[in-house]
Amino acid sequence: MKLAIISDIHSNLEALEAAFEDLQHQSVDTIYCTGDLFGYAANPNEVIDLLQQNKVKCLMGNHDYACFNQRMVDSMVRNSRESIAITKRFLTPESFDLLRNLPGFISENGIYLTHGMPPELLDEYMDMQSTHELKQGFLSYPEQVAFVGHTHLFEVVELTEIGKIEKYEFDGYKLDLKSTSRYMISAGSVGQPRDDNREAGYLIYDTEIQQVTKRTFRYNVELTIDKIKAAGLPESNGKR
Repeated sequence: MKLAIISDIHSNLEALEAAFEDLQHQSVDTIYCTGDLFGYAANPNEVIDLLQQNKVKCLMGNHDYACFNQRMVDSMVRNSRESIAITKRFLTPESFDLLRNLPGFISENGIYLTHGMPPELLDEYMDMQSTHELKQGFLSYPEQVAFVGHTHLFEVVELTEIGKIEKYEFDGYKLDLKSTSRYMISAGSVGQPRDDNREAGYLIYDTEIQQVTKRTFRYNVELTIDKIKAAGLPESNGKR
């Protein structure tokens, strides 16, 4: 079985359209989104509609949760708060209800998915956790591999058979999982990568050969930036 994991779209329609164009050639069985459908860019409703049309199984991210939880908004930096206030005004009632009802985690097809840290901490970054906190995260799910979002980076945390925590980035585009290890893997970002690369990306997990593949692709960044400016969103969103 081949599973696609996309993440952190943040209302970026152009990037999501490019992702689905790439996915058409990958023969995946199921597509998951590890949250943050909403925020930063100018097309939240169109993004939600496109995800539904493609039958993507979506999780709740911290920006999605902030649509209806003021305490989450208050915990965010100014840029995020301003972006949420603006893009929230664009949401249709149908889109708002969909975001409100997203699950905090999914456990199926031999994998575990959540937005931040397992079990379902929406606003905790995997790459900022201590060794102890990472080991507690591994204890919270039984599957060999968990996929998360929130970092906007492609990163791996491996728990080895002797209980050692190892952290690393993808070396190239393929990662072969060891049968004796367990993993937390962050799935990058479709809508706003943070690796100083204009290319968006996602992951494919082949459960038969235990291999994770990183896919990256170009999209019309300039159009996304123009839309961000026209919508009155912080210009830093486009620069980022």
